[in-house]
Amino acid sequence: MSIKRVMVATGLLAFATFTQAQQVLTLPDALEYTLKASQAARKAKLEIENGTYRIDEVKSRALPQLNANGTLTDNPILQLTALPGEIVGMPGQTTMVAFGQKWNSGAVVSLSQTLFDQGVFTGLKAARSTREYYQINADLTEEQLIEQVAG
Repeated sequence: MSIKRVMVATGLLAFATFTQAQQVLTLPDALEYTLKASQAARKAKLEIENGTYRIDEVKSRALPQLNANGTLTDNPILQLTALPGEIVGMPGQTTMVAFGQKWNSGAVVSLSQTLFDQGVFTGLKAARSTREYYQINADLTEEQLIEQVAG
């Protein structure tokens, strides 16, 4: 094949691909695609979700708090201590006595409830205001995207 034929074949293939790739895009389709693909719109939605999590975090400070701790100690070899035999009724001899416990465990569970904390109420108000701000910001971002696409 000559270079000319290769160039013509490549051009025809590119033109055919280009004409097949073009589709009619309606305004509602363009708006829907823009709102789904826009990083600004996704960021605004994530900020709303983040505001909801902040409210849940502040609410959790008013809920009962349960704490549990536990310990378990295993002493495989107990320390031997030399004691005079007079203590155990064997005068003149030294007796080796093990002190301690082979196993030791402990558990502590505590439950607490905050009766009143003004910071929780203030935090809830602030978190709700923040969520409302992010909702308004998301609506504004969506409107701006619609204006840019439709305009």
